[in-house]
Amino acid sequence: MAEKGIQPDLIYTSEEADAPQYMEHLGIETVLVDPKRTFMSISGAQIRENPFRYWGIYSYGSEAILCAYRGDPRW
Repeated sequence: MAEKGIQPDLIYTSEEADAPQYMEHLGIETVLVDPKRTFMSISGAQIRENPFRYWGIYSYGSEAILCAYRGDPRW
């Protein structure tokens, strides 16, 4: 990213356990978004396990990216 002039200064995640690692390894502040999953009770792990089960929650255009990425042997 640095060679493209991209300098991230924040990482957004719902995973509280990951926040310290981002600071330690990347030196980037973490913003926790809905860590208790009260707004949307789903995790990235659940989506990766069965992406088509949650098809209706993706933003417009995300479906095309998911269809293009078939390298995961679980799919």
